[in-house]
Amino acid sequence: ASTNDVDLKRAILRSFTSANARDRLFAVARSEKSADLRMVAVQQLGAVRGSTELEELYRSEQDKNVKQRILQSFIAANAADKLAAIARTEKDPELQAQAIRNLGAMGRPEAADTLRNVYQSDSPVETKKAVIAALSMNQQNAAVLVALAKAEKNPELKTEIVRRLSTMRSQEARDYMLERRQF
Repeated sequence: ASTNDVDLKRAILRSFTSANARDRLFAVARSEKSADLRMVAVQQLGAVRGSTELEELYRSEQDKNVKQRILQSFIAANAADKLAAIARTEKDPELQAQAIRNLGAMGRPEAADTLRNVYQSDSPVETKKAVIAALSMNQQNAAVLVALAKAEKNPELKTEIVRRLSTMRSQEARDYMLERRQF
């Protein structure tokens, strides 16, 4: 707090990480005026698995860039549950899409359930497309995509799911594509 040297402040934040000083990183992330330094503190909180602190920061943070960094830091913190909650409830479409992508990138089995639930909720088309992308690119989860395709009524979304399935190398995807060919 007593210096204006940004490089020195960054070094101090890294030393807090080495010392596993979650409380100090959290204090900086909450009180620092510079969004860039708050982002460094947030990133370091992820590295020390400060998921509870990150969740609290996400709720109170106003800067969208810092919020995006918090979403990234949840991956490092191994906080799929926190990302899942944000993927389900976030009102900002960009932040929700990032939470969905990050959740998919974690590759956790429970992530697929959350992604399916987000898709099946009353979500906008863009949110559903983000779920499709997360399930196909990050999760490689053909089984969930096939289930979504079979239930989908929107032709645009069904086409997107089928397009994604056509590039996947899985038995479920192949079987579904062969089944569609018969119609």
